[in-house]
Amino acid sequence: NFGKLEILRASPLKRRQSDFLRHLDRLDALRNFGLRLMPPKGVPSVQLERLSRVARRSKPSAIAALKEPRRTATVAALFYTLEASAQDDATELGEALISDLFREAEHAQATDRATHQRGLDKAALLLRNLAGMLISDGEMPFEAWQDAVYAHWPKDNIEDAMATVDSLIQPTTSKPYNELCARWRRTRKLFFNITTRIDLATSPGGHQVAEAVKWLRDQPDWSKADVETAPTDVISKSWRPYVLDGVGKVENPKAYVFAIIDAWHKAVKRRDVFATPGIRYADPRIGMLEQREWQNAKGIVCRTLNRTLDGPAEVKRLTDVLDATFTRVAARANQNADLKFETARDKRKIMVAKLDRLGEPDSLLTLRRQVHHLMPKAGIPDILLEVMSRTGFAKTITHLSDRPAQVQGFETSLCAVLVAQACNIGFEPLARDDHPALRQSRLSWLNQNFIRPETLAAANAHIVAAHRKLPITTHWGDGQTASADGMRFMAPKSAIHAGPNPKYFGRG
Repeated sequence: NFGKLEILRASPLKRRQSDFLRHLDRLDALRNFGLRLMPPKGVPSVQLERLSRVARRSKPSAIAALKEPRRTATVAALFYTLEASAQDDATELGEALISDLFREAEHAQATDRATHQRGLDKAALLLRNLAGMLISDGEMPFEAWQDAVYAHWPKDNIEDAMATVDSLIQPTTSKPYNELCARWRRTRKLFFNITTRIDLATSPGGHQVAEAVKWLRDQPDWSKADVETAPTDVISKSWRPYVLDGVGKVENPKAYVFAIIDAWHKAVKRRDVFATPGIRYADPRIGMLEQREWQNAKGIVCRTLNRTLDGPAEVKRLTDVLDATFTRVAARANQNADLKFETARDKRKIMVAKLDRLGEPDSLLTLRRQVHHLMPKAGIPDILLEVMSRTGFAKTITHLSDRPAQVQGFETSLCAVLVAQACNIGFEPLARDDHPALRQSRLSWLNQNFIRPETLAAANAHIVAAHRKLPITTHWGDGQTASADGMRFMAPKSAIHAGPNPKYFGRG
């Protein structure tokens, strides 16, 4: 059934908690099918991933049109990786929603602080004047200070100013605890579903997080849990004032939950916590050589890298290089007028002065005008087709199945798709019904099946390699090129990490 297949392989598109819960329902449906198959013997993982990629991105009708045994292999590869892909999507969206939650709380904290800024300024001014009076008059006996201060500022005013300062000042490591408490129900529901409905595992660096999460799962009510036995090793230094009492025992269950969520979020980013099964969020140690395999390959690897088998000696060599470099730079620091050290917010930073702009000699201006007049009046598509014919980079743009294109006029269609994306104009201005290579259906098909990060990277590498062979590049440097600009790229639909900018289009 094509409709059911489309539902099973659909990824979440909106960065919302409701979409996250619907995706978890999809993940549960996948598990109910019992599709966690054993890895097929004798099939390379690269080939398996290639087939599953075709199955995830192609239309169901296109999969049905494949010939046997390719159709069966493609569908089998899809179901072999389907749960892992769904787990990746769930982990990614859950991590993104946790980020949004903490970002919202921090923004609300900053807004509340700005709202009460006038009260803080008034209290700080009173306390500053009081301190100034104490410092300026050094002849008054200590016993007379209290009466003199109260004569200028009543005791109640001073206490109110102190209370205002206490309520508004924040240490540099403060956490938006009050703002997170206002979002307690949403936070608790989100993290409960993450920890109970996504199969996660940990590396050695995530064992403390896993222990704390397991303890939370065993508690029926997180806000009123008996926290005497709660593990505390995972609580970060910035969260300890909110969670622990004076003797290091947990006294605030809600703050403890927020601290665990924060630790889990950081562990996922480090991949100390990972999805199992998973692909993008899988165990980063998969594929590493272990024990006997590593012992057999260690000598070859070390010889290839020009390193010895003596680990401590290699570490000492690198340590000596680092120490010598640091000493050399530190010795020259005082002689460099453009280098200075500044302290901001209790942190010492290195500040480097901006480079002065160099003037342009007349010869450069003349050369620029001459080059401008020599340049042909060619459009971007003409230039792209010329580069394509000279370098042959179109051969690196392959189908989802890693097969080269077989259609006629592929270079023309590819040029149109690249220009449409690079210039952010879409296919409409370039589509022509009277030209088979420029028809809307051809451009959409090519964009869906050929344009991927890996094919674009291969094409770029091919162009750079051809560029380095030009004699003129030796006059510019080592022949490597790079570019950056502020262009925004079109997204065909919303995604977890792509969507309308809330600054201009609102939220939702």
